[in-house]
Amino acid sequence: MIKNTIFAPASGLIKSGLCVIRISGDKSLWALKQITQISEDLEPRKAYLKTLRDPHTDNIIDEALVLYFKAPFSFTGEDVVEIHCHGSIAVIKNLTEVLSRLDHLRIAEAGEFTRRAFETGKMDLTEVEGLHDLLEAKTQAQHKQAMLQMRGELGKLYSAWRQNLIDLSAHIEALIDFPDEELPLSVTDRIQNEIQDLIKTIANHLNDNKKGQKLRNGISLAILGSPNVGKSSILNRFIGEDIAIVSDIAGTTRDVLESTLDVAGYPINIADTAGIRKQTDDIIEKEGIKRAINKSHDADILFVVIDGTTNNLDDMQDYIQNENAIILINKQDDENFNHKIKSDLSSDLSIEISAKTGQGFPELKDILIAKIKDIAGVSESPIITRERHRSLLHETITALERSQNAPLAEMQAEDIRIAIQSIGSITGKVDIEEVLDSLFAGFCIGK
Repeated sequence: MIKNTIFAPASGLIKSGLCVIRISGDKSLWALKQITQISEDLEPRKAYLKTLRDPHTDNIIDEALVLYFKAPFSFTGEDVVEIHCHGSIAVIKNLTEVLSRLDHLRIAEAGEFTRRAFETGKMDLTEVEGLHDLLEAKTQAQHKQAMLQMRGELGKLYSAWRQNLIDLSAHIEALIDFPDEELPLSVTDRIQNEIQDLIKTIANHLNDNKKGQKLRNGISLAILGSPNVGKSSILNRFIGEDIAIVSDIAGTTRDVLESTLDVAGYPINIADTAGIRKQTDDIIEKEGIKRAINKSHDADILFVVIDGTTNNLDDMQDYIQNENAIILINKQDDENFNHKIKSDLSSDLSIEISAKTGQGFPELKDILIAKIKDIAGVSESPIITRERHRSLLHETITALERSQNAPLAEMQAEDIRIAIQSIGSITGKVDIEEVLDSLFAGFCIGK
């Protein structure tokens, strides 16, 4: 069965100065020759200026640079052609229509180029996920983390652990299949020690406070406070836009209002919530308070806002003591502002501000940045970025712990195989035949 050659505008169907159309598959070079009417062999990775034509009408489509990447030295691992044409919508549509009419060519499905790169072994699953994160990155910190993963740093770590288990499995298989071989008596102890060391290593890797996932998804920040303390004004001041309705009427905010902000290169999902108070008969307000409380439970950081002109802290006492809280004593510009509130608070992270004038906001930003870096600072070493990785690593540890208590070598070998499969599922490499390869390479069994 002939595998279809695929094509698509790599730069999207938008008006631009330049458009790149990528073709991948066995027929890619043939397709290029159909639309350029060239007969000579093209040197790989060399740019050629060619006239693009409709092979059925001979009408000129465009003048473009074309490049040929010979398999396996391409993004997909297949023969690939890139056409760098002008970014006119008419040119793009005309060219894609012409390519669609060629035999064995079809428009690519979403993500199909990357899938082929995975299938040909050019990328593992963690690198594919890193590429996706890079395309979705909105901040510098997200970009840096995605680049580390796309360049294979996470995959290398998991592949090393997997290879370690494959080697251990080979030793166990040797003990099972060749019990008469004169293997050192310390082999069993070494296997147990190496398994225990790997369990500790993976457990330490998991004990990361989900930094990578928080950075990838965005750090959540909730603004909490009693009614009419200035939460919405703080949101507007912080974002620099009037996205929240501000009123002197208590209880103006009834639902959670959310926005995304880039703070020093880190993505912050900031939420303004309804005013919290213990006593109210308003059904709608009660629901708003319930949602505010739920949001506070999920938030990585809390802005707990206090009215600096009053001494009423009763409704917010639980949140003031929260380890993730930054206490904002608002209305510093008011002549009735009470500076004693700050000294009376037990929290080290409290600051006097004015949402009206902007006083205290530069200092607040510095405090927030320090808090963000503590929660989700970019690591130079590989870090977990998805719950999928975390779940499979927990499965790996469970299997390894079970293997240490296995009464029979055969049962231990099965648990190790499960651990190998769990780690391999992270990178997309699941092949138990590698155990046999390691077994025969590491032992002189054939006599």
